[in-house]
Amino acid sequence: MPLETAVPALRTVMNAAHHPVLIHCNEGKHRTGSLVGMLRRARGWALSSTVDEYMMFAGSKARIVDQR
Repeated sequence: MPLETAVPALRTVMNAAHHPVLIHCNEGKHRTGSLVGMLRRARGWALSSTVDEYMMFAGSKARIVDQR
């Protein structure tokens, strides 16, 4: 996900005025998981916990580029 897309998206989901919020993308795989991972880290989650959650839900569709 390009930075120019990620930053405004992260700001939107972190803004309580937009809650509740549903995060999804066209295919619901990589951009969704990347944004949720960024949200977890912004909320103070440990990197290991964030990656563990990503792997649990991504399963066989996990990509190293998303983890980075």
